[in-house]
Amino acid sequence: MKKVLLFILCSLLIITSIGCSNNAGTENPNNQMGIDNSQNPFQESDENTIIMGGISHGPSAPNVDENEKLLPLIYSGEEIRYDYYVNASGQAKNVGFLMFVNGQPQPYKINNANSAYEFVHIFDLTEDNTDLPFTFIFTPVTGKQGDTLNVIISSIYNPSFKPDMNETSSYGGYHALLPASYSLFLETDVPDNAPQYDKIHGEVNLSNELVTNQLLETLSNSGMRDIDMNTFNNEIFSLVYYDGEMKTDNLQVSEEGILQVKYMICGHAGLEYETTFYLNHQPMASSNGISHASIIEKGSVSVITFDIELDKLEDYSTFYAVSVPKNAATFPDGIFEATKTQSILLFR
Repeated sequence: MKKVLLFILCSLLIITSIGCSNNAGTENPNNQMGIDNSQNPFQESDENTIIMGGISHGPSAPNVDENEKLLPLIYSGEEIRYDYYVNASGQAKNVGFLMFVNGQPQPYKINNANSAYEFVHIFDLTEDNTDLPFTFIFTPVTGKQGDTLNVIISSIYNPSFKPDMNETSSYGGYHALLPASYSLFLETDVPDNAPQYDKIHGEVNLSNELVTNQLLETLSNSGMRDIDMNTFNNEIFSLVYYDGEMKTDNLQVSEEGILQVKYMICGHAGLEYETTFYLNHQPMASSNGISHASIIEKGSVSVITFDIELDKLEDYSTFYAVSVPKNAATFPDGIFEATKTQSILLFR
């Protein structure tokens, strides 16, 4: 059987300032996803391995200090403009971008200040290995004068793909995240201009559960590697249950009623995450807001539960969760970045 790999490379123009990985806490010093870094990822490593393509992205004209360290973005009351690029090859040329400020989903414009704010913009690149320049334009959704906040810009691979339950029923490797982290300094308060959202799920409940041997076994089976308490305490893990069951790829739902969702995030103590749930790449909202805070405690699992109102879904809806760390810089012992659950198709 041939192995098909997607190579995704984060642009490391400034190595000390931009970090990327496919899972928080994994050792990935060369910022590559699923590739032996001793090999050329754009060539077939052997007759049984096919490389599907690659993605890189980053600032097109990095603003650095005398030590080549990337300087923070500045908000002074006007919309921030951040010149950027994306480069892709092979089957990876359908690329979307999600942005987060202090863990919260950030709407933005592309190139034109008169366009509408959106949470995701999708590019269809036409040429392999050619930089496509563009400009992010945004006003931060949160923050006060003097704050230094974390900005996550993450590509999402082939966001346009959705299984049709005829020819395809799985997302496979599609919808993988490739996050890059930047700093933002606020010279003035951010205006109270939070976007409005359609509330399509019920009230969110936050709780904690103790780590159990059953959970460690579930994590081991899900990741196809042994997870003991030492590994658990040094990485970040997430799981999601639908009506009490773990599902991958797709789930058939009714036209009415509710779908109970239980999301769990756990691992390295002290990390703070904001989790946003997405439906068709748009943040889902409830009376509790659109992002939900979790502080990871040792030996404990942070749990977020809510109900999705099924009558508000389309016939084919893509669902996933993204958790973004707010204080990863205070834990230099690991690489803790945005983590995403596997996309699942909710269909009737």
